[in-house]
Amino acid sequence: MPRAELRSLIDLIDEAFDKRAWHRGSNWFDVDGTSFKTAVRLLVDEHRALRATVAALTPNALARRVRGRDTAAFTIRGIAAHDLYHAGQIQLLRRLQKEVRSH
Repeated sequence: MPRAELRSLIDLIDEAFDKRAWHRGSNWFDVDGTSFKTAVRLLVDEHRALRATVAALTPNALARRVRGRDTAAFTIRGIAAHDLYHAGQIQLLRRLQKEVRSH
């Protein structure tokens, strides 16, 4: 897998995690509390670890089939798609929450 494809995978997982995704809003609810902040910190740390792991993969590692099935690159794209799906759900819930509060 060429470096451009690896860069594309890294950009995809970043887009799914950060505020730059297709829905153009924060992926988080506005909630107060220490436990929420701790959970967010853990999530950010895990995203960084995932990103570093993906960035360190060789072209052969990305093309290798995992357990004889899908390639690592396919799985990484699936992880990003999963995150984007849930980020879209959060956006919908946030909009509905704003509507309920405004009525």
